[in-house]
Parts: sequence; structure tokens; C-alpha cells
Amino acid sequence: MRPIFQLFLGERSFPVQGWKLHISAFPPAAELIAQTILPVLTKEGIAHKYISSPVNLNNLPSSQKGKFITVYPISVKDTLEIIKMLDPILAQYERKGPPINNDLRVGNSGMLFARYGSFIAKHVVTLEGELIEDDRTKHKPDWVPELGSDLEDIFPCYARVSDYISKLKGKNSNQ
Repeated sequence: MRPIFQLFLGERSFPVQGWKLHISAFPPAAELIAQTILPVLTKEGIAHKYISSPVNLNNLPSSQKGKFITVYPISVKDTLEIIKMLDPILAQYERKGPPINNDLRVGNSGMLFARYGSFIAKHVVTLEGELIEDDRTKHKPDWVPELGSDLEDIFPCYARVSDYISKLKGKNSNQ
């Protein structure tokens, strides 16, 4: 049996949290979208995961509805560049996917959504280094600037990944 998700890590290191992009699709169009988008992401070495079979899109819990492809950019600049690259490709599809609850719609295709959160766990690290739960009911925590603002990049430094994992292990052992 095939796993529900297929993961492509690419050749670039990526942080433990940041802006992630969701490409929304309904099952009838998902296969065509995959044939167009997945080779682009793979060629560019961009980390992503996708639903291995469009049939599985109907079996997702409501919090995951429509999230056909998830893209993991490495910075705010990278996020904006990926949106500019994918949005015109997605705009050619007439049938848009469902809106992604709690995500920010980005681009003009109606198929791209963004949310700031953890890439590998259910927690994020604040700017002060505090480990907090990744609140998936909002498109970003209050302390994160809006996507595309001129404020500094809020992706954590790669060097802090080990600190993050240590904090996560400590938190889990105290429960």
C-alpha cells in the first residue's frame, strides 16, 4: 500500500519553521496539476510533499482538506519567488481547489495558500527562543510579520535547529 504522502526533500537545507505554501486541488484536476507542478519543484530542488493519489484528497480530515501539495521554502524571499513561479502555471487551470481553512490566499490563481508554522513538529520557536504550540487556526502567529512585508526574515537560523530539537525533547520528557 502506498503512503498517503510522498516527500521530496530537495538538495537545499531548510529550517524547522517558516512560511509554507499549500496548493489546493480537487481530485479531478489534481493529477494534471501534479504532472505540471511536481517536475518544476523537483527541478528547482524545492522541498515539498504531495498526496500520492488524488483519491486520498477526499479522505483527509477537515483541517487538511484541499492541501494537495505542500511546499517548504527556505526564506521569505524564497517564498515570494516560488509564488511568482507557480502562480502563473496554476492560473491556467479553470477548476480551482477548495479554500484552505486558516491559510492566507496568495497570488491570483486562487490555488495557492500560505501559513507560517512548523515544518517538522507541532511547535514553533518565537523570536525570544520560547517553544510554543504551532497554532494552526491562524495563518501566522502575532509576532510574525505579514508575508511580503519589508521586515527582517523570520525564518530561524539553521544553527538553531539543534536547539529547537533539544527544547522539544525536554518539553516532551516533562509531560
